[in-house]
Amino acid sequence: FLAYGTRLGKSHPLLSVELYSFDGQKLTSLWKTEDVYDGKLDVERNRVVLNYMKEAEFIEAATYNRIPPRHEAIYKVTPEGMQLLDDHQITPRGQ
Repeated sequence: FLAYGTRLGKSHPLLSVELYSFDGQKLTSLWKTEDVYDGKLDVERNRVVLNYMKEAEFIEAATYNRIPPRHEAIYKVTPEGMQLLDDHQITPRGQ
């Protein structure tokens, strides 16, 4: 199962996600990511999509009054944990 949540503390919320396995006796962490800047999580049957910004790119874009790019990481859920299928930049509209 997935446990996730956001916390405040910067200009955008920080998302943390952890994938656990439970065999009836023991809880085991299989995968985790922490403090994903402005992270959004979309969970499907066997796939997890993480939409996020890189903090340094956000700061640079804000400095020059531009729209920061977002990134999308797509993971496949496996019995061993998460397998990264793709991680790419999503170009903002108008750029």
